[in-house]
Amino acid sequence: MTKFGAILAIGMLDIGGRNLSISLTTKSGIPKLEAIAGILVFWQYWNWFPYVNFIGLALSPSMFIGVTSNLKIPINFKLNSACKPSLFDYPANIPK
Repeated sequence: MTKFGAILAIGMLDIGGRNLSISLTTKSGIPKLEAIAGILVFWQYWNWFPYVNFIGLALSPSMFIGVTSNLKIPINFKLNSACKPSLFDYPANIPK
């Protein structure tokens, strides 16, 4: 049973193709009640493991999409970031 926790944790790291994160508030700081309820129910998964599906209520996209005012893909698009490139690297694969 101890391996189940590790498998669940790796699955949560890879959730949504590694493009989702757990967010309990909106971008303006207002609490998202459905996300909070989803996390609270998820914490009870050891009593009944199908509760793990409730974590989906707390997920938010964490990608950056650039479009024009007409919702078209721009030709010349640049994003400047002061962060280290390693911050955006994918985690290394876990050896078998």
